[in-house]
Amino acid sequence: MAWDTATRTHATLLADRWCALILATYPPDAARLMAARSDPFANPLGATIRRATHAILAALPDTGVEGVEVVEALHDIVRVRAVQDFSPAEAVGFVFLLKQAAREPVDGASGLSPSDLADFDRRVDDLALLAFDLYTADRERIARIRVDESRRAVRRLLERAGLSLDDTGPGEPDGPPDPPSTVVGESPAQASSPFDAVGDRWSPLQGGEQKAGSFEAISRHCGNRQRTSIPDMGSQPEATK
Repeated sequence: MAWDTATRTHATLLADRWCALILATYPPDAARLMAARSDPFANPLGATIRRATHAILAALPDTGVEGVEVVEALHDIVRVRAVQDFSPAEAVGFVFLLKQAAREPVDGASGLSPSDLADFDRRVDDLALLAFDLYTADRERIARIRVDESRRAVRRLLERAGLSLDDTGPGEPDGPPDPPSTVVGESPAQASSPFDAVGDRWSPLQGGEQKAGSFEAISRHCGNRQRTSIPDMGSQPEATK
């Protein structure tokens, strides 16, 4: 019996088995409660899982994974598990439980041949990939909602304080002060040479003759600085004794 024919024939049995395996992923007390009550008002989660599993297996043989009924029913389960305390693997791992349900005997027989089981497993793998895409989209949507809520909370706090998001306090320097300016083409070592601070930019170490003249220029410069910086004591009035 082909996988689609077997699934269509035993869809209700496979759905019940799959639903029971999914409910078993929850804590034991919650699982027993969801399995015992079929009222969607008293047991909305259990009713959602039961309805979605039956809808998936009823439409899968005819439409495949791309069917609208399959996608919507699978999303009903993923949407709930995306906000519950499950890791990503646990949140979408329920899909692979369908393989376990298909391998249990059906009416005392194995149900599907090995080749049909391989085809069925490929459909289940496609369902798992679809579930992961749906889970990722739901988690991204939840993250955006949390960010928007945080922004609204900050905005309300600022409004109570008479501020807004556009208000800025006194600014501070963006970084350390700029280094001393240098001549374009010079390295920092050249710019920091004590000889470069005297007169025009000239290099005191470019030859013996120029080197001697350079020291004479330094001496004259230092002498000029001494003459201009030391006041003429003779022009000062004598202090009264």
